[in-house]
Amino acid sequence: MKRRMVLVLGALLGVLLAGVMSTPASAELKPVNRLMVAQLRDVTGIVQSIVTYDFDALVAISTDMEKRQRMVMQNPQLAAKTKEFYGQVADHAGHIAKFAKEKNKDEVVKHFALLFETCHKCHSEVRDKPQN
Repeated sequence: MKRRMVLVLGALLGVLLAGVMSTPASAELKPVNRLMVAQLRDVTGIVQSIVTYDFDALVAISTDMEKRQRMVMQNPQLAAKTKEFYGQVADHAGHIAKFAKEKNKDEVVKHFALLFETCHKCHSEVRDKPQN
């Protein structure tokens, strides 16, 4: 089971690297706001906690992430599509916390993969989409 987790996490990191390498040059010019830095910190913390089987840290990090996402969704300036993606991230973070409390690592990894996929979709469909 540990080997499977390592392979899944390795694959996720490979997808991240491939996504970064295929990101259009225009995305490099966009400023990184504090929220994205906080989300990156959370994603990194979740990966570290999965690898080290630190379920308490998983609960804390993912609970904070879910609360932050739901708070940001209340911003009236956000487009509907952006709010939808924040909601999906919040849902997956909530599932990570739930399954971490149960020490169900398979479900934690599953929802982390879905969370990460949602981040990638938001970046490709919203953040990095060419503005016409």
